[in-house]
Amino acid sequence: MADTEDLTLEQAGAESGDLTTRILELRDAYYERDEVLVADAEYDLMIRRLEELERLFPELQSQDSPTQTVGGRADNTLFAPVRHA
Repeated sequence: MADTEDLTLEQAGAESGDLTTRILELRDAYYERDEVLVADAEYDLMIRRLEELERLFPELQSQDSPTQTVGGRADNTLFAPVRHA
């Protein structure tokens, strides 16, 4: 990680992309496979760094950014489908 004040948009974009990919991998492991790959503190640091980059370079933030979404999907296999009249 470069010092935030010395970052160019290109560098911030590359770091943001790397963080986004890693965070999404970790979310998938945690929510979909019940695997913990990093400590919560490390995950939180990644999220905070991504938030900082998006604050400094708002053009990097998108609606599907990990800072704008929650992880996991609804488990639709828990209950049998029901047909309503």
